[in-house]
Amino acid sequence: KKKKEKKLLMPGKPSTQAVLFGATLFTWMLWKSLPSTSLRENRKKAQRKQAELAEAREKLRADLEADRPDLALTQLSLAELQQQLRTGRVTAVAVTRAFLLKALLAHDDCNCLAACVGEALEHAAALDRVPPAQRGLLHGLPVSLKECAQVAGLAATVGLTKRCDDVAESSAVVYEVLRAHGAVIPVTTNIPTTMLSYECSNCVYGQLKRIVEKEKGERER
Repeated sequence: KKKKEKKLLMPGKPSTQAVLFGATLFTWMLWKSLPSTSLRENRKKAQRKQAELAEAREKLRADLEADRPDLALTQLSLAELQQQLRTGRVTAVAVTRAFLLKALLAHDDCNCLAACVGEALEHAAALDRVPPAQRGLLHGLPVSLKECAQVAGLAATVGLTKRCDDVAESSAVVYEVLRAHGAVIPVTTNIPTTMLSYECSNCVYGQLKRIVEKEKGERER
């Protein structure tokens, strides 16, 4: 009897389930103790950012639709487009406007855009004034960047709501190098949160939808 009583009073190591339950309970209590104000504020920041970006996209779309660009330019191969730009058969402005509108239309289907780069058309116009002999390797070609690459004047949030108001003062090296060779960066695109996943979803820009999934859903309806 005495031995049994000792066993009851002095139990062995806690089970794995008990440890997990205790850790979960502790984490929950810690999370509940944190102030919720910052979470609410960050959500409001994200909502404001989404509204601002949507308004900017609509304004840009209206400007483009008023003098609708030739979307056939977006169907050219890279080699064809490069040659036509270098020879001056098409202008960098015309190509940039076409790809901007194409990107906005694609965004309606799959939520692919983060932001439109405001200076893209100005840069394209400057490129059109460069003499053909001095044009760079990427002259006038539109290149998109992921949102995690800093662009001066835009927020590089990496999908974190708390960084919605952190506007970059300078641009990333990749942005400057592409521009130096004549490329035009018209848009930045959606990303996974902190770039740590293959699934493209975050609390700032939302879920990237695959066109295949959209078409499948329409067929099922």
